[in-house]
Amino acid sequence: MVRLDNVARAKRGKKPKRTRPSAAKVRLYRQRKRLGLMVLKVVVEEHALATFLIESRRLTAAESMVRAKVEAAVAEVLRDLAQR
Repeated sequence: MVRLDNVARAKRGKKPKRTRPSAAKVRLYRQRKRLGLMVLKVVVEEHALATFLIESRRLTAAESMVRAKVEAAVAEVLRDLAQR
């Protein structure tokens, strides 16, 4: 994400301002909130979740070892659940 004030500063030949990590997190939080999205932190048993995703044919056994694929599959399950 490019800050507009940094674009203007660059055109004038000045260094862009640094964005604090906390400010970037707040900006992303507010952007998601405007879009009606939320990020959840959920603690689950890994084996039980992998078994569920494999039995529901959302992942293969090999894919269940890749965290990014598990997160995507869980997001898909939650989206389907929310649409009901």
